Amino acid sequence: MIGEEAWAYYYVDFPVVRIRADEVTGRSTGVSGARALVVADDRVTLVGGYGEECDRVVVGSLEGQDFRVGGPGRLAMPGERPVPREAAVLGRGGELHVVAGHHWLKLGIEDLAGPDGPAR
Repeated sequence: MIGEEAWAYYYVDFPVVRIRADEVTGRSTGVSGARALVVADDRVTLVGGYGEECDRVVVGSLEGQDFRVGGPGRLAMPGERPVPREAAVLGRGGELHVVAGHHWLKLGIEDLAGPDGPAR
């Protein structure tokens, strides 16, 4: 929930869905298996995937009825360490939280969707 709207991304075609007031809009993403959804305005970032794509970052934007994909990238812990598979990866509004053991990484959507995509 972000202010007066809620967002969802779920199994069966993996759409990004925005719910606000009496309006529900969904867009197909073509991106399957993400573990986290990070949103700010019409910017959307999907983090994670199946198998070898567990650290994938897909940056996109909602344009009309379409989900436009920008630069894909990979998520890494500080020092370019891989994100452990057992880490909790959570999107909350425009922030991504990664909790791995005693380490907590917090990234804003700007960090994930910079001019060249994710840092990795």
